Amino acid sequence: MSSSFKRFLLFSLSTILFMPQIVLGQSVKGASQSEWDKTVELAKKEGRVVVSMPASPELRIAIEKSFEKRYGIDVEPLVGRASAIIRKIVDESKAGVRYTDLHMGGSESIITGMLPEGILEPIEPLLVLPEVREAKRWYGGHIFSDNANRSLYSFQAYQSENLWHNTQLMKADEFRSFDDLLNPKWKGKIGILDPRSA
Repeated sequence: MSSSFKRFLLFSLSTILFMPQIVLGQSVKGASQSEWDKTVELAKKEGRVVVSMPASPELRIAIEKSFEKRYGIDVEPLVGRASAIIRKIVDESKAGVRYTDLHMGGSESIITGMLPEGILEPIEPLLVLPEVREAKRWYGGHIFSDNANRSLYSFQAYQSENLWHNTQLMKADEFRSFDDLLNPKWKGKIGILDPRSA
């Protein structure tokens, strides 16, 4: 896959699905716009993108419909368990095959499965337009999950809907929203798993 197509893909998926705070109507001038136009044309010539993603029918449908409607490029979803998909991507990469264009998934599987294999490319060189490249235009700025701050980009603020509670301390009906965790009676009684670790 060409680096131009990667730039197109990275920007397109993030703007279509995860970056409502970007003002897409802003005019982009100069080299960035010219480079973007070339990137879009190259992407259309390639015509298809293979996206590894979580097994979510809603996410798959949203990506396929939005991406194909906006750019006229087919999306081929590669859906499965993260461990199997990551292994497939690593094995193909080591064999010189780049079938999967983009992997969308949790940072843990990427940090433990792809990062040590040295198959990830730096993200920032792929950011073309100012509304994507400039950290000030992102909620919280540019957020990387890898220690080198270059290959594993968190382009969305996402909260897993996973809550475990001790039934000796809390009744399920006491918890109606995440705001309920701010109740002072839970101070010192809340733990969280670092999402970058297994």
